[in-house]
Amino acid sequence: MKLKSIVLAMAATGLVVGQAHAFAPADAATGALKIYISGASAQDKGLQLLMPQLCKDTLDTYSDNGVASGSSAGSWQTAFSCTLDKTKITGLAADTKVLIFKRSKGGSGWGVAPVAMADASVKFMGVSSGNCTSAGTNKYNCGYDETSNFQTNATGPDGGMSDVEPALFVGPNVPAGFSAVSKTVLDNLPNVVSTRGGVFGVIVNDKLYAALQRAQNKTVGDFTDAHMPSLSKQQIAGLMAVGGMTDWTQLKVGGLTTALTAVPGVTAPADSFVHICRRVPGSGTQAQFQAKFLANPCVAGGLVAAADSDVDFGPIVTQGEGSGDVETCMNNEEVAGNWAIGIQSTEKNATHAKNYRFIKVDGVAPTVDNAKSNKYFDWAEETMQWRKTVSYSDSRVPTILSALAKQSGKPSIINTINASFNHSFGKGGYMSLNTNGYLVTDATGPVAQGSHAIQGGKVNNCAVPAINNVESQL
Repeated sequence: MKLKSIVLAMAATGLVVGQAHAFAPADAATGALKIYISGASAQDKGLQLLMPQLCKDTLDTYSDNGVASGSSAGSWQTAFSCTLDKTKITGLAADTKVLIFKRSKGGSGWGVAPVAMADASVKFMGVSSGNCTSAGTNKYNCGYDETSNFQTNATGPDGGMSDVEPALFVGPNVPAGFSAVSKTVLDNLPNVVSTRGGVFGVIVNDKLYAALQRAQNKTVGDFTDAHMPSLSKQQIAGLMAVGGMTDWTQLKVGGLTTALTAVPGVTAPADSFVHICRRVPGSGTQAQFQAKFLANPCVAGGLVAAADSDVDFGPIVTQGEGSGDVETCMNNEEVAGNWAIGIQSTEKNATHAKNYRFIKVDGVAPTVDNAKSNKYFDWAEETMQWRKTVSYSDSRVPTILSALAKQSGKPSIINTINASFNHSFGKGGYMSLNTNGYLVTDATGPVAQGSHAIQGGKVNNCAVPAINNVESQL
């Protein structure tokens, strides 16, 4: 009885050996292996869901101003602290206390060149008792700005995340303030691992959607798959590329003989110029569109997406930093009575809170089911990359980065992420990859049958996502 009382007392004070514990800001960094990751915000949710599964004790989460990283409220920094379980990470010899930083500010471009060139000027949120305050159980709010409350790593970001592989950030995909990805950068990033597949789609504002429905003998106001309008890949390229269609009168329907604006019952737009809502160079969404629809930079002479407005002849182009800017553009064009077209990832606007909808491409809806079974082509593999292993003073860093890359896209996590992406025409979102060891028959979440990485395991989003093993053909 006395021994039992002592054990209970120790448990009450948290002194029982082996009891799970958390790391407050004051001691999160003490004895911890620090790992710094920069780049695309799209993969943040997968990382956040994976971390508790890898921890042997309680996970602490630190957020810039307490807002989820990458949200429209403007927070772009998070950090995680726990002891990683060696049994959950292949190659990790011992349980390891870590403090993992994730910077999403700047997007995909910051997950490529700064990693390859070990850019020590990249700023991450500071985690300390002087900078972070409690926001509930195992959650902390931390300050961050570009002049204070930050820290850097002597060798820059250890790893990077991007919506497409580093090699695509050349030509029209180079973000402002960066140079095109060079051979040196690519040589310094031999480890490029696909994390998951993201399904993208073509969007049009509500007025254009109704016009297309009417022209294609669909029921206006019925948003199911059967009544979803469609444009061909070639028409979309023509509407979005430099030198293509600049005025909606040039878009023909009905056997390509009648202008959409002249179809009986269609209300012509207030401005007949083609209006484009797109992302800025450096956006992974924009980069995958360039590759999938315009073959740029995939082949010499690939088309270039229109980036500048021509107020005299069209088109009218609005560029935005994030997906929210594209949504704002779509809403503005709807209010103005214009027709607009753009690109979004398919987790967006499932409840139609914004004034735009996805359309079919060549008669196929942009759903996860269609993409995973090779019926829909517009999906891309997101990646994590890191430098040559010899550049890390601690060999545990690339080991842990590899685990984060491959496991953050596991089927069960993808299924959780996709849960709310239920459009009237089907489910949008993401897919796991069979190249990371997941079977297409996995019942816990969608796994793509094809791969953009069948040649030496090197991802190439310019390539056709080819069937790559017998099991994938099921």
